[in-house]
Amino acid sequence: MKAPRIHPRRCSSAVRCGVSAHSSRHSSLLGLRAVPPSIGSRHRGRSAAAFTLIEVLVSSAVLSIVMFILLSTLGTSLSLWRTTESNISADREGRSANMLLAQDLANAVVPANSALWPQVTSNSLGFLTLRPTGYQTGSGDVGDLCFVEYKVERDTNSTGSTNFMALTRNFVGSAETYAAVKGGSLPAPVVGNAQVLAANVVPNRRAIFYNNDINNAFFHALGSNSLPVAANQRPAIIDVTISTADEETVRTLDITNKQLRTVGYFGFRVALPKP
Repeated sequence: MKAPRIHPRRCSSAVRCGVSAHSSRHSSLLGLRAVPPSIGSRHRGRSAAAFTLIEVLVSSAVLSIVMFILLSTLGTSLSLWRTTESNISADREGRSANMLLAQDLANAVVPANSALWPQVTSNSLGFLTLRPTGYQTGSGDVGDLCFVEYKVERDTNSTGSTNFMALTRNFVGSAETYAAVKGGSLPAPVVGNAQVLAANVVPNRRAIFYNNDINNAFFHALGSNSLPVAANQRPAIIDVTISTADEETVRTLDITNKQLRTVGYFGFRVALPKP
């Protein structure tokens, strides 16, 4: 029995390319036209092209302008923040110093002996005051009569600018104070013991008396009529005015001839007790 012969089936070009024929037929039905491979390749290459040199230059210029504006704004904000922080610090120091000074003056003692009266100059104020023994640090301090001196002087820790001044406080305990008072005089404070209460103190420019005299002094001894007293007269009122400013203002501006808006003025008056 002979094996059947298998004859290869011959297909027409339409059959052999049935897929292509169907694709062509569907494309023609949809109204589409086949695109040659070379044209498609050129189209894809054109869409993936980079920016031109003009576009890059314009973008860089716009970015530079935006960055300059942002950096300028940031620098201004930082400078304003530093100035505000310095103003707050100077204001806090001025208020704390005035509160301590007012507390000492509220407990001031004015004996009948004129040698023991408060010593007042334009930039210093020394007087007897009462402080409890728990406040004092000396081993021999057993009483409450002490001496305290406030002084406004050039800040030796600054950069050498003559505008920088500081308010200092020098406290003398009861042991040394009793010994000096017993001898009929006020004690002499040790310069090295002075404590800085407020830095960046500036000269005062204000109308203090009824006659509107401008006086740059920080401390004034006044009579009961609120007018300055003579050297041999007992003061009835102590007038204090401390002005502070931020470091940048003190460093750069002429504070002696200008009324500064950024200066904080702290002042008060205390009536002294009678002997």
